[in-house]
Amino acid sequence: MTTIRVLTETIIGFAAAAASLPGAKGATHCARFTRIRWVKKGVRGVKLEAVKVGNSWVTSQEALARFFAATTAQAGGTTEPERTPAQRTKDSMAAIAQLKAAGW
Repeated sequence: MTTIRVLTETIIGFAAAAASLPGAKGATHCARFTRIRWVKKGVRGVKLEAVKVGNSWVTSQEALARFFAATTAQAGGTTEPERTPAQRTKDSMAAIAQLKAAGW
């Protein structure tokens, strides 16, 4: 199970997360208990990464992205995996090496 990286990820409270997520059946935002259910029970075997701080739950924008990508994949949809900064750097260096080898 992946956990939230508190020092490197963008931490957001559940209220802020709700404001950015659409609700079901025309609701203006995602209900509080929906987000708590995502943490405790999950969706299609995937749980939302979150931590409880005092009396409040918090998650991260990156954890939401991972959760949505994983639940979409479980439902048979396709998602493009996000590359980490290290993967992008490695890919860029490989592309530069290929260009130099080709005479560019």
